[in-house]
Amino acid sequence: MFKYIFIAIACLSVMEIQAQATMQIHTGTNMQVFDNTQVGVYTNVLNQGAHTTGTNSEILFYGENWTNAITATNPGTGTVQFVQPNTLTTTTSQQTLEGGNNAASFPMLRVNNSSNVILVNNNSKIRDQLDFQTGHMILDSFNLTVGNGNPGSITNYTENRFVVTSADSSKTSGFLIRENFNGAAIEFPVGIAVGDYTPARLTNGGTADDYAVKVFNHVYTRGNNGGNRDVESVGRTWHIQEATVGGSDVELDLQHNTATEGVQFDPNSNYVARHVSMIPNSVVEYTVSEWDYVGSSNCVTNIAPANITTGANVGGAARNIRSGFDDFSSYQYYTVAVCDVNALPVELTYFQTSINEDCEIYADWQTASEMNVSHFELEYSLDGVNYEYIGKLDALNQEIGGNYDYTFQQANLAASNYHYFRLKTMDLDGSFSYSPTTVVNSSDCQTHQTNQDYTIYPNPNQTDRLNIKLPQGFDETQDGLFVITDVLGRTVWQEVQRLNMHQRIFDVNISQLVSGTYFIHFQQVNQRLLAPKKFVVIHE
Repeated sequence: MFKYIFIAIACLSVMEIQAQATMQIHTGTNMQVFDNTQVGVYTNVLNQGAHTTGTNSEILFYGENWTNAITATNPGTGTVQFVQPNTLTTTTSQQTLEGGNNAASFPMLRVNNSSNVILVNNNSKIRDQLDFQTGHMILDSFNLTVGNGNPGSITNYTENRFVVTSADSSKTSGFLIRENFNGAAIEFPVGIAVGDYTPARLTNGGTADDYAVKVFNHVYTRGNNGGNRDVESVGRTWHIQEATVGGSDVELDLQHNTATEGVQFDPNSNYVARHVSMIPNSVVEYTVSEWDYVGSSNCVTNIAPANITTGANVGGAARNIRSGFDDFSSYQYYTVAVCDVNALPVELTYFQTSINEDCEIYADWQTASEMNVSHFELEYSLDGVNYEYIGKLDALNQEIGGNYDYTFQQANLAASNYHYFRLKTMDLDGSFSYSPTTVVNSSDCQTHQTNQDYTIYPNPNQTDRLNIKLPQGFDETQDGLFVITDVLGRTVWQEVQRLNMHQRIFDVNISQLVSGTYFIHFQQVNQRLLAPKKFVVIHE
């Protein structure tokens, strides 16, 4: 027989629970909040039993961590509100939710925290309603399901408050999932990061099904890896899955930010593209890029307003619609691409630029294949509009592609903090194409020279090696400790390297790191700890 712990306060009064660091609901017990009751919880919560919320009741959770064990349940129909700032400490901090892998689903969850709520350790589920007031729900590597035999509801989402899905193209998790729907349009208010809102709207005219949606950065030749196709697309890929194979008939409405459109993207001639993995089908033709093509007669103009929001229409954004999608198992990757694009003479895997402490610009790029290419030209701009020629490298013209690097000093770096670079690929017949634009912040090198700080490059990094250049003045007789941490502060790699007077540049093997954001730290015994350096890994 269950034990019951009743917390009852008449008519929307508030109870503050502060007696312990963690409020624990033990296995076999039930903490019940009666109807029309509001309870404030200022500690962490560990629910191993049952946490029941009555009609119109609400838990105002001010603690940092709410954990539902896999044995836990959250019966009832009330609301749990993750809210900051903490009214006792007047501070605002990020809160975490461990959801019990869907078994301990909440009836209703409200996000009211400008520092955001992040999922940790396992998946979470909300049976009825996810409501946004301030802040975001960040999924990291875990799935969030809304609905219980139905799609549930997501309310009050805008470009400033939404679900941040996993931006790692290699991960098979980090999705927003909505259950069992057809008929009415269902919206997925998602994006790859705070400030990068790229939602989707699915209208399923076929058999009711569960659909999962996430978004990641870039468009790749092979769906989630391969050559970069951002130049002819909106630079975002929507990864969409269905629970049951077959029976779908989906109209897909994708919303993107126009600032992410590639240099060859045409807002007046584009379409929702599906990655077909070179599998022939009766609906579309496939091309060497492995993305389908609908034909010029089916190309559209960007749609305005950008209205996948419960607030005002989103400025600087556009929508694109295409219907007739019937398989989200074989075909899982979608983007918005230009209809007519000049064929690239090379398949460019990446192009990146960085700056070292001596204010030298380091440009490097890699191709997956080359055919009839004359050379590469590097171009520079102070405003991102007007470019000038810097120099060139001859193409290797290898079928398997090649690696290129180019180091130079730019005379007018002091004119602005931000400097723009692009790569021009020249074909033997005189045709050419441009890479996506990269940006270098020259204030970084001025800081390096002033503080005698250390430099890392290339960054972002699409290789297996990270170069570290140490400043003058370090004791060459002492070992140096290099540590890499993830965005949560967890150590993912560390190594001690012997320093000597003849070597100031070290390289670190980062092939074991998945795509994402990391920080590298360096320290010697009895020496100051240098400020951590942030770097981004983009692996195929």
